[in-house]
Amino acid sequence: MADAQAAARRLLALGTREPGEIARVRGMLVDALVELRRAADVAAGEWWQRALPEEQVARAEQEGHRLLARLAAPVRDDKVGCEQTQG
Repeated sequence: MADAQAAARRLLALGTREPGEIARVRGMLVDALVELRRAADVAAGEWWQRALPEEQVARAEQEGHRLLARLAAPVRDDKVGCEQTQG
């Protein structure tokens, strides 16, 4: 999960608009999120394994979903925001 999140953060920091690269990193994030959820579910359902720390799993999932949303958001060049429309 950490590698996929780091790749997404790097891509966002660079501001790249290359659709192929965005799709590749989004795929990495999706795969990592699925694997994290699968591991958490397995650990929770097995009596001989210690459950994964649910708060850490939830934080990682939330961060992953936020990064996915940011990667899916259209890139805007204009700087129009609420502060500019008020007057």
